[in-house]
Amino acid sequence: MADKLTRQKRLKRVRELIGKGMMNYQIEDQLSEEWGLAKRTINRYLQQVYSFLRSNLSQNDKEKILLEYNELIQRYDDFDTKLALQYRIQRDKILGLITTRMDLTSKGEKITSFNFGNINENEDTDTEV
Repeated sequence: MADKLTRQKRLKRVRELIGKGMMNYQIEDQLSEEWGLAKRTINRYLQQVYSFLRSNLSQNDKEKILLEYNELIQRYDDFDTKLALQYRIQRDKILGLITTRMDLTSKGEKITSFNFGNINENEDTDTEV
């Protein structure tokens, strides 16, 4: 188990990688190699960072994130719908939205996401990141 300082450094690093637009699986791969930790442990760090971001982002921050992710989604929608879908999921996690349904056209040409409501407010939001 990591001490408080090590934990804070790890959470900060996870936040930096999310800010660079890396997908969860990319973050897990990179940090498991850097730190020698199980992906499950890194996934807990990811959950803590997402919880912190959802509870501490200003409306302006959320709008910036939405614009950045929408640009990434549009860039990849035409030729890599799976990557575009991953960016939608990542955006929804950061903004605290639950993606309950993905509608994929018959030829896989376009993905439409439907977001309903916020993630449960009972999450632990006291985590420092």
